[in-house]
Amino acid sequence: MKNIMYVLMASLLGSSAAYAGSQVRATATGKVDLKGVDITVEEQVRENIDISNIDPLSLPEYNHTQLTISKSFTDIYTLKGTSVTIGAAGRNAIAGGETLNRLQLDGEAKYSFRGLGLALGKSVQQNVDSANIANVGLGSFVMRDKLTLDYSHTLYDLTFGVHVGDEVFVSEGGLVENRALVGASVTALDNVTLVAEYFLQTQGDLLTPDLQVLGDHENAHVVALNAIVSF
Repeated sequence: MKNIMYVLMASLLGSSAAYAGSQVRATATGKVDLKGVDITVEEQVRENIDISNIDPLSLPEYNHTQLTISKSFTDIYTLKGTSVTIGAAGRNAIAGGETLNRLQLDGEAKYSFRGLGLALGKSVQQNVDSANIANVGLGSFVMRDKLTLDYSHTLYDLTFGVHVGDEVFVSEGGLVENRALVGASVTALDNVTLVAEYFLQTQGDLLTPDLQVLGDHENAHVVALNAIVSF
C-alpha cells in the first residue's frame, strides 16, 4: 500500500514536492442502509511524502477508523432536487504514535438539477481526551464549512462525476485552514464508487475572528483516493 502511495504522489506532484509539504490519503468506506438510516465505516491512511527520504517500510504517519450514522431527507418542502443530510460520527485515530479521538456533528444541504449539484456542508468537531473527557482545551473545537459544485453524467451502467469546492476550518482562534479542491469519481452498478481528489491545503493562523491577518501559513499538496461500497 505504501509503495503505491509513494508512486502516485511522485507522479502527480513531480518537482513541486520539493517546495511544499505533500501528502497522500487512501480511504476505504463501507456504507449500509438500515431502514433509511445510513451506517458508514471509514478506514483511512495518510502519509506525508518526502521524495528525498522515502522509507517504504515505516508505519503510516496517520490512520483512523470512523463510524458515522446519518439520515437524508429529499424533496424538502416538495421541492424536487433538494436534499438535507444530518449525521453524527466518532473517530479514533493514531498520529505519530499518539491516540486521538473526535466527536462530530455533520449537516449538508444540496440542490441538484440535470446533473448539476450545489452543496453546502457544515461540520462541528470536538477532540476528546479519552483519559479525561472533561479536558477540553483551546484549539480542540473546530467548525468546518464546505461549498461544492459538482456535475455527473450516467453512461450505460457507469456514472461519471467531477467536482470543485472550497472548505474552511474555524477554531476558537479564527480561521486556521483552507482547502481548495478538485476531484473526479466513477460509480459502477450503483453501489461501488471510486473517488480521486486533489486539494491545496493552507494551514496556519490565517484570520482572527475579527478578520485580522495573523502570522505565516504553510501550503501542502494533498492527493486523496477513496473506494466506497454501499449495501
